[in-house]
Amino acid sequence: MEQKINEYVQVAKELKDLKKIISKKSKNLKLLEKDIFNHMKENEIDTISYNDAQIILYNKKISQQFKKEHLLETMGMKLQNEDQAEELVDFLLQNKKFTTEPKIRVKL
Repeated sequence: MEQKINEYVQVAKELKDLKKIISKKSKNLKLLEKDIFNHMKENEIDTISYNDAQIILYNKKISQQFKKEHLLETMGMKLQNEDQAEELVDFLLQNKKFTTEPKIRVKL
């Protein structure tokens, strides 16, 4: 068991170091992405081909989280009753389900 614990701690340390490298590279990628995005937007370019890669400017549909104000507005339209809508939204928000699962982690 001691060997497994030793290996576990060692792998956790290696992952921590790799995450630092990934974080730095991700920040650099974000900066480059922003510059390329601005260039494409300003020059009305949809696609850039580079070697074997293509950089494509597109609109991504993003689903937003449910917010109380949006729920109230939507339920109010459906139920035609603001009091009932508020009661239903409060009930839904107060009865969110959360799950837990046992895990272990190492503190370095």
